[in-house]
Amino acid sequence: ALISPATDRWILVLGPVLFLVYLLFLLFPRRLLHLLPARWFQSRNWLRTAYEGIEVLDRRQLGRIFGLSVLRYGTFSTQYLLLLLAFAGPLEWGIALWGIVLVFFLKSALPLPGIMELGTRELIAVLVFERLGMPIAAVVPATFLLYLINLGLPMLAGIIALQRIGGKGGAR
Repeated sequence: ALISPATDRWILVLGPVLFLVYLLFLLFPRRLLHLLPARWFQSRNWLRTAYEGIEVLDRRQLGRIFGLSVLRYGTFSTQYLLLLLAFAGPLEWGIALWGIVLVFFLKSALPLPGIMELGTRELIAVLVFERLGMPIAAVVPATFLLYLINLGLPMLAGIIALQRIGGKGGAR
C-alpha cells in the first residue's frame, strides 16, 4: 500500500472524530450551531437551510435518521468490501474501508442523477484505490457491480412494475 503508517494512524483517529462530531451535531444541533460565527449563516445559505431543517426535528426523529443513515452506509460499505474481496482476494480491511469511505464521500460531493453516475463512480474509485495500492482490475468491476446491485436492479424492477401497471390501464 502507498499509505505510510503515520497517515494510517491519522485515518484511524480522524474517522472516529468526524463520526463523533456528526453524532453530536445530530444530538445537540442548537448548542453546536451557536458555536459557529453568525456571519457563516449569512454567507452560506446551505448552512442556514440545514440548521432550519434540523431545528424542526426532535431528537427521536434525528436518532431515526442517524440510525437509518448508519444502516444504509453500513450495508453499502459491507457490500463494497465483499465485492472487493471477491475480485481482489485478500486485502487490508482498514485500507479498503478507508477507500470505501473516501469513494462514497467524493461521490457525494459530485451529486449526479442515476445513469450519469456510471463511469464517474468508477473513476473516483480508481483514483482513490490506486492511491491506496489496490489492484484497479478488482476495483472497477466491484464498483460497477455495486452500482448494478443497488441502482440498476431496483431501477429495472421499477420499470417492469410500471409497465405492468400501465399495461392494465393504471396510471401512466
